[in-house]
Amino acid sequence: MKEARFTFLLGLLLLVACGSNSSPKTTPPSGRYSADSLMLLASADLDAAYRRIGEGELGGELSAHEAALMNANITYLFTENYTLAKDHCRNAIDALGENDDTRRLAALHLLGTIAETDKDFNTCIKACSEGKAIAHRNKLPLEEHKFDYIAGKCMFDLDLNDEGIALMQSSIDKARPLVKTESDLGNLVYFVNNLINCYLAVGDMQKALDASETLEDLLGNMETKYPDDKPYCDSYRYHLYAERAVAKVSLGQTDAAQADFDRALAYDFAYSVGGCMLQADYYAAKGQVDSVASMLARCPYQATDTVQRLYRRRLSRIEQAYRVAGDTAMASLYRHRIDTLSQLIERRE
Repeated sequence: MKEARFTFLLGLLLLVACGSNSSPKTTPPSGRYSADSLMLLASADLDAAYRRIGEGELGGELSAHEAALMNANITYLFTENYTLAKDHCRNAIDALGENDDTRRLAALHLLGTIAETDKDFNTCIKACSEGKAIAHRNKLPLEEHKFDYIAGKCMFDLDLNDEGIALMQSSIDKARPLVKTESDLGNLVYFVNNLINCYLAVGDMQKALDASETLEDLLGNMETKYPDDKPYCDSYRYHLYAERAVAKVSLGQTDAAQADFDRALAYDFAYSVGGCMLQADYYAAKGQVDSVASMLARCPYQATDTVQRLYRRRLSRIEQAYRVAGDTAMASLYRHRIDTLSQLIERRE
């Protein structure tokens, strides 16, 4: 979800801005054109951020590669126009020199991530294959594992659940002892949280709990080493406790689940769109239909939400709540609605 992407994307930006030895610019842009400054502006006024990036490129403060990559990042983070974000990313790659492997790796990582979000499986797998080959050639095993993770998530999205989760879990296990930087640790937090959600989606609650222990260890490490990252860690603390509550209540550990859920509600993130959706997950697992409906009513709908996966997820939580509550007739009604919507989405794609 978008609230979880910020540090993940900023880390990519900083890696690319620092560049490789083959590039004449070896220090990241600063001040008005720095990654964090432009990202902050985009969060308040996206059009102004686009204009400043163009101004920076025209004035020589940003290279064509840096400008295109920043455009890709803010388009991905602050809009739903993933096609445009991918186009910007490809422009960033095209602007690189032939041997600029460091920047190419980071740009391919971003392209693969955007493509996975957009369910553009061909682009995702192609970017991951190219990126992994470059990483292997440069003896960068951590980067290889990152591309394996993205490919695994892509496989999961293709309903290859067992194969996708296995590759995601394997890549995380191999990457964890290699992590040394702040941005890499932020990436790993993001990866493990996604893995937990995949386990929840397939109903493997015990493995979701096991992965939550990994996430808790990573967050503790990040909070100790990088205290300035507290807002990022807090958002994931919310994820940790809310997701753990869903797993525990599904396993019948109701008291422990409620304790985790109460801890989750202490975080401001609980009242974001993503936070409300996780609360709906918890109430669905408890079979509390009215509470699910109440939480979903607090989540603003997007303009095209009725034909998107987010709306299907909303329906599925209501269907789950009815099923847990034992109302099979209503559960069947919502399952029919979900199946009809799924067919519409498939035809559209």
